[in-house]
Amino acid sequence: MSPISLSSLFELNIVECNEVMLSGLSSLSTPKIRKCFPIDEGYSQSMSLAIPDLVSLKYLQIESCPNLVSFPETGFGCMLRHLIIKDCPALKALPKDIMIDCCESNSCLLEELEIEGCHSLEFFPKGKLSTTLKRLTIQYCENLRSLPEGVMQDDNNSCLLEEFEIEGCRSLEFFPKGKLSTTLKRLTIQYCENLRSLPEGVMRDDNNNYKSQLEILKIIGCPSLQCSTSGKLPYGLKILKISGCLSLEPLIETMIKDGELLENIEISHCETLEILPEFRNSLSHLTEITIIDCPFLNNLPETGLPMSLQVLMICDCPRLVSLGCLPPNLTSLKIWNCMNLNPIYEWKLHGLTSLREFSISGECFRDIISFPDDGYLLPGNLISLCISKLENLKTLTRGLNNLTLLQELEIIHCHKLRSLPSEGLPSSLGRLRISDCPLLRKECFKWKGNIPCDVTFLLYLLVENEHQQSNSEDIPATVAEY
Repeated sequence: MSPISLSSLFELNIVECNEVMLSGLSSLSTPKIRKCFPIDEGYSQSMSLAIPDLVSLKYLQIESCPNLVSFPETGFGCMLRHLIIKDCPALKALPKDIMIDCCESNSCLLEELEIEGCHSLEFFPKGKLSTTLKRLTIQYCENLRSLPEGVMQDDNNSCLLEEFEIEGCRSLEFFPKGKLSTTLKRLTIQYCENLRSLPEGVMRDDNNNYKSQLEILKIIGCPSLQCSTSGKLPYGLKILKISGCLSLEPLIETMIKDGELLENIEISHCETLEILPEFRNSLSHLTEITIIDCPFLNNLPETGLPMSLQVLMICDCPRLVSLGCLPPNLTSLKIWNCMNLNPIYEWKLHGLTSLREFSISGECFRDIISFPDDGYLLPGNLISLCISKLENLKTLTRGLNNLTLLQELEIIHCHKLRSLPSEGLPSSLGRLRISDCPLLRKECFKWKGNIPCDVTFLLYLLVENEHQQSNSEDIPATVAEY
Protein backbone atom coordinates (compact mmCIF):
# COMPACT_ATOMS: atom_id res chain seq x y z
CA MET A 1 0.00 0.00 0.00
CA SER A 2 1.09 3.59 -0.48
CA PRO A 3 2.49 5.68 2.38
CA ILE A 4 -0.28 7.18 4.53
CA SER A 5 -0.30 10.89 5.27
CA LEU A 6 -3.04 11.99 7.64
CA SER A 7 -1.54 14.55 9.96
CA SER A 8 -4.48 14.65 12.41
CA LEU A 9 -4.96 10.88 12.74
CA PHE A 10 -4.37 9.60 16.30
CA GLU A 11 -5.66 6.00 16.09
CA LEU A 12 -5.01 3.48 13.31
CA ASN A 13 -5.71 -0.25 12.91
CA ILE A 14 -3.86 -2.11 10.16
CA VAL A 15 -4.99 -5.67 9.44
CA GLU A 16 -3.85 -8.14 6.76
CA CYS A 17 -1.79 -5.77 4.64
CA ASN A 18 1.07 -7.00 2.44
CA GLU A 19 3.22 -3.94 3.04
CA VAL A 20 3.05 -1.29 5.74
CA MET A 21 4.78 2.09 5.80
CA LEU A 22 3.88 4.65 8.46
CA SER A 23 4.85 8.17 7.44
CA GLY A 24 3.66 11.70 8.06
CA LEU A 25 1.43 10.70 10.99
CA SER A 26 2.66 13.20 13.53
CA SER A 27 -0.50 12.88 15.69
CA LEU A 28 -0.71 9.07 15.63
CA SER A 29 -0.63 7.78 19.20
CA THR A 30 -2.26 4.31 19.13
CA PRO A 31 -1.45 2.17 16.06
CA LYS A 32 -2.37 -1.54 16.02
CA ILE A 33 -0.82 -3.87 13.42
CA ARG A 34 -2.31 -7.36 13.03
CA LYS A 35 -1.86 -10.26 10.63
CA CYS A 36 0.52 -8.53 8.26
CA PHE A 37 2.04 -11.78 7.02
CA PRO A 38 4.82 -10.64 4.70
CA ILE A 39 6.47 -8.54 7.41
CA ASP A 40 10.21 -9.31 7.44
CA GLU A 41 13.56 -7.54 7.66
CA GLY A 42 12.56 -5.31 4.79
CA TYR A 43 9.59 -4.19 6.80
CA SER A 44 11.84 -3.36 9.72
CA GLN A 45 14.10 -1.22 7.55
CA SER A 46 11.24 0.70 5.99
CA MET A 47 9.63 1.12 9.38
CA SER A 48 12.78 2.64 10.84
CA LEU A 49 12.46 5.52 8.40
CA ALA A 50 8.91 6.27 9.46
CA ILE A 51 8.99 5.70 13.22
CA PRO A 52 10.86 8.91 14.11
CA ASP A 53 8.01 10.85 12.52
CA LEU A 54 5.57 9.38 15.05
CA VAL A 55 6.39 11.85 17.78
CA SER A 56 3.04 11.25 19.53
CA LEU A 57 3.32 7.46 19.67
CA LYS A 58 2.04 6.29 23.08
CA TYR A 59 0.48 2.87 22.48
CA LEU A 60 1.73 0.27 20.01
CA GLN A 61 0.26 -3.20 19.49
CA ILE A 62 1.74 -5.68 17.01
CA GLU A 63 -0.03 -9.02 16.74
CA SER A 64 0.07 -12.15 14.57
CA CYS A 65 2.91 -11.12 12.28
CA PRO A 66 4.72 -14.45 11.81
CA ASN A 67 7.60 -13.13 9.69
CA LEU A 68 8.58 -10.25 11.93
CA VAL A 69 12.18 -10.86 13.06
CA SER A 70 13.42 -7.61 14.58
CA PHE A 71 12.73 -3.92 15.08
CA PRO A 72 14.49 -0.79 13.79
CA GLU A 73 17.59 0.40 15.63
CA THR A 74 16.02 3.83 16.08
CA GLY A 75 13.28 2.43 18.31
CA PHE A 76 9.86 3.94 18.87
CA GLY A 77 10.53 7.31 20.44
CA CYS A 78 10.41 8.56 24.01
CA MET A 79 6.63 9.06 24.18
CA LEU A 80 5.77 5.34 24.04
CA ARG A 81 3.95 4.22 27.20
CA HIS A 82 2.40 0.85 26.26
CA LEU A 83 4.00 -1.82 24.05
CA ILE A 84 2.20 -5.10 23.29
CA ILE A 85 3.72 -7.76 21.02
CA LYS A 86 1.74 -10.97 20.51
CA ASP A 87 2.06 -14.08 18.38
CA CYS A 88 5.17 -13.16 16.44
CA PRO A 89 6.92 -16.57 16.48
CA ALA A 90 9.96 -15.52 14.38
CA LEU A 91 10.81 -12.48 16.50
CA LYS A 92 14.36 -12.83 17.85
CA ALA A 93 15.06 -9.42 19.32
CA LEU A 94 13.03 -6.77 21.10
CA PRO A 95 13.63 -3.07 20.50
CA LYS A 96 16.68 -1.93 22.47
CA ASP A 97 15.13 1.30 23.65
CA ILE A 98 12.67 -0.49 25.98
CA MET A 99 15.64 -0.84 28.36
CA ILE A 100 17.83 1.85 29.85
CA ASP A 101 21.53 1.42 29.11
CA CYS A 102 23.79 3.19 31.57
CA CYS A 103 26.31 3.83 28.77
CA GLU A 104 23.83 5.53 26.47
CA SER A 105 21.37 8.37 26.64
CA ASN A 106 17.90 6.83 26.86
CA SER A 107 14.72 8.50 28.06
CA CYS A 108 12.41 5.45 27.99
CA LEU A 109 9.11 6.18 29.76
CA LEU A 110 7.41 2.83 29.13
CA GLU A 111 4.65 1.99 31.65
CA GLU A 112 3.39 -1.37 30.34
CA LEU A 113 5.21 -4.11 28.42
CA GLU A 114 3.47 -7.30 27.28
CA ILE A 115 5.23 -10.02 25.27
CA GLU A 116 3.29 -13.15 24.29
CA GLY A 117 3.80 -16.04 21.88
CA CYS A 118 7.25 -15.01 20.64
CA HIS A 119 8.77 -18.50 20.49
CA SER A 120 12.12 -17.49 18.96
CA LEU A 121 12.90 -14.91 21.61
CA GLU A 122 15.73 -16.08 23.91
CA PHE A 123 16.96 -12.92 25.65
CA PHE A 124 15.90 -9.41 26.52
CA PRO A 125 18.07 -6.44 25.54
CA LYS A 126 20.74 -5.54 28.10
CA GLY A 127 20.05 -2.77 30.56
CA LYS A 128 17.65 -1.75 33.29
CA LEU A 129 13.92 -1.41 33.22
CA SER A 130 12.58 2.10 33.17
CA THR A 131 11.51 3.36 36.58
CA THR A 132 8.20 4.25 34.95
CA LEU A 133 7.42 0.60 34.07
CA LYS A 134 4.57 -0.61 36.28
CA ARG A 135 3.33 -3.78 34.54
CA LEU A 136 5.41 -6.52 32.86
CA THR A 137 3.79 -9.61 31.29
CA ILE A 138 5.72 -12.39 29.54
CA GLN A 139 3.68 -15.33 28.27
CA TYR A 140 4.40 -18.43 26.18
CA CYS A 141 7.87 -17.50 24.99
CA GLU A 142 9.06 -21.11 24.96
CA ASN A 143 12.74 -20.46 24.27
CA LEU A 144 13.22 -17.53 26.61
CA ARG A 145 16.26 -18.39 28.74
CA SER A 146 16.54 -15.36 30.96
CA LEU A 147 14.52 -12.45 32.24
CA PRO A 148 15.70 -8.86 31.97
CA GLU A 149 18.21 -8.12 34.71
CA GLY A 150 16.38 -4.93 35.50
CA VAL A 151 13.36 -6.86 36.78
CA MET A 152 15.14 -7.33 40.10
CA GLN A 153 16.14 -4.64 42.55
CA ASP A 154 19.68 -4.06 43.83
CA ASP A 155 21.98 -1.23 44.85
CA ASN A 156 22.38 -0.16 41.21
CA ASN A 157 18.82 -0.63 40.06
CA SER A 158 15.64 1.04 41.30
CA CYS A 159 12.98 -1.09 39.60
CA LEU A 160 9.47 0.12 40.50
CA LEU A 161 7.32 -2.67 39.02
CA GLU A 162 3.86 -3.15 40.54
CA GLU A 163 2.65 -6.18 38.53
CA PHE A 164 4.76 -9.00 37.10
CA GLU A 165 3.38 -12.09 35.35
CA ILE A 166 5.37 -14.85 33.68
CA GLU A 167 3.63 -17.84 32.12
CA GLY A 168 4.48 -20.75 29.84
CA CYS A 169 8.22 -20.08 29.53
CA ARG A 170 9.48 -23.66 29.66
CA SER A 171 13.18 -22.88 29.03
CA LEU A 172 13.44 -20.49 31.97
CA GLU A 173 15.31 -21.95 34.96
CA PHE A 174 16.26 -19.06 37.22
CA PHE A 175 15.38 -15.50 38.11
CA PRO A 176 18.13 -12.89 37.86
CA LYS A 177 20.14 -12.05 40.98
CA GLY A 178 18.70 -9.46 43.33
CA LYS A 179 15.42 -9.03 45.15
CA LEU A 180 11.94 -8.31 43.92
CA SER A 181 11.04 -4.68 43.80
CA THR A 182 9.60 -3.45 47.09
CA THR A 183 6.85 -1.77 45.04
CA LEU A 184 5.64 -5.09 43.54
CA LYS A 185 2.03 -5.82 44.50
CA ARG A 186 1.12 -8.72 42.21
CA LEU A 187 3.34 -11.67 41.19
CA THR A 188 2.12 -14.56 39.01
CA ILE A 189 4.37 -17.47 38.01
CA GLN A 190 2.67 -20.27 36.13
CA TYR A 191 3.45 -23.18 33.82
CA CYS A 192 7.22 -22.67 33.81
CA GLU A 193 8.09 -26.36 33.91
CA ASN A 194 11.83 -26.01 34.47
CA LEU A 195 11.92 -23.04 36.81
CA ARG A 196 13.98 -24.10 39.82
CA SER A 197 13.74 -21.25 42.29
CA LEU A 198 11.52 -18.43 43.41
CA PRO A 199 12.89 -14.91 43.20
CA GLU A 200 14.53 -13.56 46.33
CA GLY A 201 12.10 -11.48 48.32
CA VAL A 202 9.02 -13.68 47.93
CA MET A 203 9.55 -14.98 51.46
CA ARG A 204 10.36 -12.48 54.19
CA ASP A 205 13.02 -12.84 56.85
CA ASP A 206 12.50 -11.10 60.19
CA ASN A 207 16.25 -10.48 60.37
CA ASN A 208 16.47 -8.17 57.36
CA ASN A 209 14.99 -4.81 56.43
CA TYR A 210 13.43 -5.83 53.13
CA LYS A 211 9.92 -4.32 53.03
CA SER A 212 7.74 -6.14 50.53
CA GLN A 213 4.38 -4.71 49.43
CA LEU A 214 3.30 -7.94 47.72
CA GLU A 215 -0.48 -8.44 47.99
CA ILE A 216 -1.17 -11.21 45.43
CA LEU A 217 1.03 -14.29 44.89
CA LYS A 218 0.10 -17.06 42.44
CA ILE A 219 2.41 -20.02 41.77
CA ILE A 220 0.88 -22.56 39.38
CA GLY A 221 2.18 -25.57 37.48
CA CYS A 222 5.89 -25.29 38.28
CA PRO A 223 6.86 -28.87 39.24
CA SER A 224 10.65 -28.23 39.35
CA LEU A 225 10.38 -25.31 41.71
CA GLN A 226 12.38 -25.48 44.94
CA CYS A 227 11.96 -23.20 47.94
CA SER A 228 13.93 -22.51 51.08
CA THR A 229 12.36 -23.93 54.23
CA SER A 230 12.96 -20.64 56.05
CA GLY A 231 11.10 -17.38 55.81
CA LYS A 232 7.50 -16.25 55.96
CA LEU A 233 4.98 -14.83 53.55
CA PRO A 234 5.12 -11.07 53.03
CA TYR A 235 3.23 -9.42 55.85
CA GLY A 236 0.73 -7.62 53.62
CA LEU A 237 -0.10 -10.61 51.36
CA LYS A 238 -3.86 -10.88 50.77
CA ILE A 239 -4.26 -13.56 48.08
CA LEU A 240 -2.25 -16.81 47.87
CA LYS A 241 -2.74 -19.45 45.17
CA ILE A 242 -0.56 -22.57 44.95
CA SER A 243 -1.26 -25.26 42.36
CA GLY A 244 0.71 -28.16 40.93
CA CYS A 245 4.01 -27.37 42.66
CA LEU A 246 5.08 -30.63 44.29
CA SER A 247 8.13 -29.32 46.12
CA LEU A 248 6.18 -26.43 47.65
CA GLU A 249 3.61 -28.67 49.32
CA PRO A 250 5.63 -29.35 52.50
CA LEU A 251 5.93 -25.60 52.98
CA ILE A 252 2.23 -24.82 52.78
CA GLU A 253 1.87 -24.96 56.55
CA THR A 254 4.75 -22.52 57.07
CA MET A 255 3.53 -20.26 54.29
CA ILE A 256 -0.07 -20.05 55.51
CA LYS A 257 0.14 -19.81 59.26
CA ASP A 258 2.18 -16.59 59.19
CA GLY A 259 0.07 -14.78 56.60
CA GLU A 260 -1.60 -12.47 59.08
CA LEU A 261 -3.53 -10.43 56.49
CA LEU A 262 -4.46 -13.23 54.08
CA GLU A 263 -7.99 -12.89 52.71
CA ASN A 264 -8.07 -15.58 50.03
CA ILE A 265 -6.28 -18.96 49.87
CA GLU A 266 -6.50 -21.41 46.97
CA ILE A 267 -4.65 -24.74 47.05
CA SER A 268 -5.08 -27.16 44.15
CA HIS A 269 -3.48 -30.21 42.55
CA CYS A 270 -1.30 -30.87 45.61
CA GLU A 271 -0.64 -34.60 45.58
CA THR A 272 0.98 -34.98 49.01
CA LEU A 273 -0.99 -32.55 51.17
CA GLU A 274 -2.66 -34.49 54.01
CA ILE A 275 -3.81 -31.87 56.49
CA LEU A 276 -4.19 -28.12 56.61
CA PRO A 277 -2.35 -26.21 59.32
CA GLU A 278 -4.10 -24.81 62.35
CA PHE A 279 -4.85 -21.21 61.46
CA ARG A 280 -8.23 -20.41 63.00
CA ASN A 281 -6.81 -17.84 65.40
CA SER A 282 -3.97 -16.51 63.25
CA LEU A 283 -5.85 -15.64 60.05
CA SER A 284 -8.54 -13.30 61.28
CA HIS A 285 -8.94 -11.61 57.87
CA LEU A 286 -9.45 -14.79 55.85
CA THR A 287 -12.75 -14.74 53.92
CA GLU A 288 -12.30 -17.35 51.18
CA ILE A 289 -10.75 -20.86 50.95
CA THR A 290 -10.67 -23.01 47.81
CA ILE A 291 -9.25 -26.55 47.83
CA ILE A 292 -9.27 -28.54 44.59
CA ASP A 293 -7.88 -31.97 43.71
CA CYS A 294 -5.86 -32.78 46.83
CA PRO A 295 -6.26 -36.59 46.80
CA PHE A 296 -4.61 -37.26 50.19
CA LEU A 297 -6.17 -34.46 52.20
CA ASN A 298 -8.06 -36.16 55.01
CA ASN A 299 -8.80 -33.43 57.54
CA LEU A 300 -9.37 -29.74 57.87
CA PRO A 301 -7.85 -28.00 60.92
CA GLU A 302 -8.99 -29.67 64.17
CA THR A 303 -9.75 -26.32 65.78
CA GLY A 304 -11.99 -25.37 62.87
CA LEU A 305 -11.85 -22.73 60.19
CA PRO A 306 -11.54 -18.98 60.89
CA MET A 307 -14.72 -17.29 62.06
CA SER A 308 -14.20 -14.64 59.38
CA LEU A 309 -14.58 -17.19 56.55
CA GLN A 310 -17.39 -16.44 54.08
CA VAL A 311 -16.66 -18.66 51.05
CA LEU A 312 -15.63 -22.34 51.23
CA MET A 313 -15.14 -24.53 48.16
CA ILE A 314 -13.78 -28.09 48.34
CA CYS A 315 -13.60 -30.21 45.19
CA ASP A 316 -12.12 -33.62 44.37
CA CYS A 317 -10.71 -34.51 47.77
CA PRO A 318 -11.68 -38.20 48.00
CA ARG A 319 -10.10 -38.87 51.43
CA LEU A 320 -11.57 -35.91 53.26
CA VAL A 321 -13.78 -37.30 56.04
CA SER A 322 -15.15 -34.24 57.83
CA LEU A 323 -15.76 -30.52 57.39
CA GLY A 324 -15.66 -30.02 61.13
CA CYS A 325 -17.58 -27.10 62.57
CA LEU A 326 -18.49 -24.74 59.76
CA PRO A 327 -18.01 -21.01 60.46
CA PRO A 328 -21.33 -19.22 61.10
CA ASN A 329 -20.62 -16.39 58.66
CA LEU A 330 -20.39 -18.54 55.52
CA THR A 331 -22.23 -17.05 52.55
CA SER A 332 -21.16 -19.66 49.96
CA LEU A 333 -20.54 -23.40 50.41
CA LYS A 334 -19.61 -25.72 47.53
CA ILE A 335 -18.70 -29.37 48.10
CA TRP A 336 -18.04 -31.58 45.05
CA ASN A 337 -16.73 -35.11 44.64
CA CYS A 338 -15.54 -35.80 48.18
CA MET A 339 -16.71 -39.41 48.34
CA ASN A 340 -15.84 -40.18 51.99
CA LEU A 341 -17.19 -37.04 53.60
CA ASN A 342 -19.39 -37.31 56.68
CA PRO A 343 -23.18 -37.27 56.06
CA ILE A 344 -24.83 -33.97 55.24
CA TYR A 345 -27.07 -34.05 58.34
CA GLU A 346 -23.93 -33.68 60.47
CA TRP A 347 -23.05 -30.36 58.84
CA LYS A 348 -25.70 -28.43 60.83
CA LEU A 349 -26.61 -26.34 57.82
CA HIS A 350 -29.65 -24.77 59.49
CA GLY A 351 -27.30 -22.81 61.73
CA LEU A 352 -25.64 -21.07 58.77
CA THR A 353 -28.06 -18.16 58.69
CA SER A 354 -25.82 -16.09 56.39
CA LEU A 355 -25.56 -18.80 53.70
CA ARG A 356 -26.75 -17.56 50.29
CA GLU A 357 -25.19 -20.07 47.87
CA PHE A 358 -25.12 -23.86 48.38
CA SER A 359 -23.88 -26.47 45.90
CA ILE A 360 -23.29 -30.22 46.33
CA SER A 361 -22.18 -32.84 43.84
CA GLY A 362 -20.83 -36.38 43.82
CA GLU A 363 -20.65 -39.76 45.51
CA CYS A 364 -20.60 -38.63 49.12
CA PHE A 365 -24.31 -37.86 48.71
CA ARG A 366 -25.21 -41.30 47.36
CA ASP A 367 -27.45 -42.03 50.38
CA ILE A 368 -29.74 -39.11 49.62
CA ILE A 369 -33.07 -40.34 48.22
CA SER A 370 -35.15 -37.24 48.90
CA PHE A 371 -33.96 -33.65 49.09
CA PRO A 372 -34.12 -31.68 51.25
CA ASP A 373 -34.78 -34.05 54.14
CA ASP A 374 -36.25 -33.25 57.55
CA GLY A 375 -32.95 -34.43 59.03
CA TYR A 376 -31.04 -31.50 57.55
CA LEU A 377 -33.01 -28.32 57.14
CA LEU A 378 -31.55 -25.85 54.67
CA PRO A 379 -30.97 -22.22 55.69
CA GLY A 380 -34.01 -20.15 54.78
CA ASN A 381 -31.97 -17.33 53.26
CA LEU A 382 -30.55 -19.34 50.34
CA ILE A 383 -30.58 -17.51 47.01
CA SER A 384 -28.81 -20.12 44.84
CA LEU A 385 -29.01 -23.93 45.14
CA CYS A 386 -27.30 -26.54 42.94
CA ILE A 387 -27.56 -30.33 43.32
CA SER A 388 -25.56 -32.51 40.95
CA LYS A 389 -24.68 -36.20 40.55
CA LEU A 390 -26.93 -37.38 43.38
CA GLU A 391 -27.14 -40.86 41.90
CA ASN A 392 -29.96 -42.19 44.13
CA LEU A 393 -32.06 -39.05 44.40
CA LYS A 394 -35.68 -39.81 43.50
CA THR A 395 -37.76 -36.92 44.80
CA LEU A 396 -37.53 -33.26 45.65
CA THR A 397 -39.57 -32.49 48.74
CA ARG A 398 -41.82 -29.59 49.68
CA GLY A 399 -38.99 -28.40 51.91
CA LEU A 400 -37.82 -26.40 48.89
CA ASN A 401 -40.80 -24.12 49.43
CA ASN A 402 -39.31 -23.01 52.73
CA LEU A 403 -36.62 -21.27 50.67
CA THR A 404 -38.68 -18.16 50.10
CA LEU A 405 -35.73 -16.15 48.78
CA LEU A 406 -34.47 -18.76 46.30
CA GLN A 407 -33.73 -17.23 42.90
CA GLU A 408 -31.69 -19.91 41.14
CA LEU A 409 -32.05 -23.70 41.14
CA GLU A 410 -29.84 -26.13 39.20
CA ILE A 411 -30.52 -29.90 39.06
CA ILE A 412 -27.88 -31.78 37.08
CA HIS A 413 -27.05 -35.42 36.38
CA CYS A 414 -29.63 -36.92 38.73
CA HIS A 415 -30.65 -39.98 36.72
CA LYS A 416 -33.23 -41.38 39.16
CA LEU A 417 -35.04 -38.15 39.88
CA ARG A 418 -38.62 -38.50 38.63
CA SER A 419 -40.51 -35.39 39.61
CA LEU A 420 -40.44 -31.91 41.00
CA PRO A 421 -42.36 -31.14 44.22
CA SER A 422 -46.12 -31.50 43.78
CA GLU A 423 -46.52 -28.34 45.88
CA GLY A 424 -44.58 -26.40 43.27
CA LEU A 425 -41.42 -24.33 43.57
CA PRO A 426 -40.76 -21.07 45.44
CA SER A 427 -42.41 -18.10 43.75
CA SER A 428 -39.16 -16.17 44.08
CA LEU A 429 -37.43 -18.50 41.58
CA GLY A 430 -36.02 -16.67 38.55
CA ARG A 431 -33.85 -19.34 36.93
CA LEU A 432 -34.33 -23.11 36.76
CA ARG A 433 -31.80 -25.36 35.04
CA ILE A 434 -32.45 -29.08 34.66
CA SER A 435 -29.72 -30.98 32.82
CA ASP A 436 -29.17 -34.69 32.16
CA CYS A 437 -32.09 -35.87 34.30
CA PRO A 438 -33.74 -38.25 31.79
CA LEU A 439 -36.75 -39.22 33.94
CA LEU A 440 -37.69 -35.57 34.35
CA ARG A 441 -37.72 -34.78 30.64
CA LYS A 442 -41.39 -35.34 29.92
CA GLU A 443 -42.55 -33.32 32.89
CA CYS A 444 -40.18 -30.47 32.09
CA PHE A 445 -41.28 -30.21 28.49
CA LYS A 446 -44.86 -29.84 29.74
CA TRP A 447 -43.65 -27.01 31.96
CA LYS A 448 -42.15 -25.18 29.02
CA GLY A 449 -45.59 -24.81 27.48
CA ASN A 450 -47.59 -24.33 30.63
CA ILE A 451 -45.71 -22.91 33.62
CA PRO A 452 -47.72 -23.52 36.81
CA CYS A 453 -49.33 -20.50 38.39
CA ASP A 454 -47.41 -21.00 41.62
CA VAL A 455 -44.21 -20.22 39.68
CA THR A 456 -45.54 -16.92 38.36
CA PHE A 457 -42.17 -15.25 38.50
CA LEU A 458 -40.21 -18.03 36.80
CA LEU A 459 -38.24 -16.16 34.14
CA TYR A 460 -36.00 -18.80 32.65
CA LEU A 461 -36.46 -22.54 32.24
CA LEU A 462 -33.65 -24.57 30.68
CA VAL A 463 -34.09 -28.25 29.93
CA GLU A 464 -31.28 -30.07 28.13
CA ASN A 465 -31.52 -33.42 26.34
CA GLU A 466 -29.05 -36.04 27.53
CA HIS A 467 -27.84 -36.74 23.98
CA GLN A 468 -26.70 -33.14 23.75
CA GLN A 469 -24.65 -33.26 26.91
CA SER A 470 -20.95 -32.46 26.73
CA ASN A 471 -18.50 -33.27 29.49
CA SER A 472 -18.65 -29.71 30.76
CA GLU A 473 -22.40 -29.94 31.18
CA ASP A 474 -22.14 -32.91 33.54
CA ILE A 475 -21.10 -30.51 36.28
CA PRO A 476 -22.63 -27.30 37.55
CA ALA A 477 -22.21 -24.31 35.28
CA THR A 478 -20.44 -22.50 38.11
CA VAL A 479 -17.75 -25.21 38.14
CA ALA A 480 -16.86 -25.05 34.46
CA GLU A 481 -14.10 -22.45 34.91
CA TYR A 482 -12.19 -24.85 37.15
